[in-house]
Amino acid sequence: MNNIEVELRGPLDDKGYLVLQKYLEDKGKHTSTQKRLFFDLSQTIGINNRTLDVRVKVTNGKIQIVTKRGEPGSASREEAEVSVEATNLHQALHVLSLLGYPKGVYGDRKIERYTVGEVEFAIQDVLTTNDEELHSRFYEAEIMSHADNKSEAEGQLRSLLTEIGLPVFDTEEWNEYEAMINKEANGWFDYSSTDISRFANPTS
Repeated sequence: MNNIEVELRGPLDDKGYLVLQKYLEDKGKHTSTQKRLFFDLSQTIGINNRTLDVRVKVTNGKIQIVTKRGEPGSASREEAEVSVEATNLHQALHVLSLLGYPKGVYGDRKIERYTVGEVEFAIQDVLTTNDEELHSRFYEAEIMSHADNKSEAEGQLRSLLTEIGLPVFDTEEWNEYEAMINKEANGWFDYSSTDISRFANPTS
């Protein structure tokens, strides 16, 4: 069963964005445009100290609870997700609060997804939560793998990204970027005090 997510990320300045977009238009297939709101509820123990990533995602109005296990910022992590009733964001956040995940960061993203063979690319626009203006962009390149083949899958991704000419975040660089967007673009969420009424009926 392929349940290991092998994923690499990198920054996208204007030049890199145009390079990747042209490559995907020429070689790939556009699969979806997504508007995503997420609540990352494991941030409070520190980006560098957690081995379990717990979050709620609202993607085009559909709610999921998603967990990933593995070293933070690593290329391969075990992933599991479950869908929640479309109008039950409050209850999903309540469940995770009772499980010990009551607070964290939330953020807005606009995502364009493509596939190139077995590889999925996501171009992510990081939007500021106060005005939904573009803060920055990054890409994700992902392939699902069996645990025994994750090193080969990572090598396949790195070769492809080198071919395209894209830089790849190492763990330290990703942590620094994530810390920056947490400070400059994302918001802070606490289940006990944050008014989530504006998120209660997420739409596409």
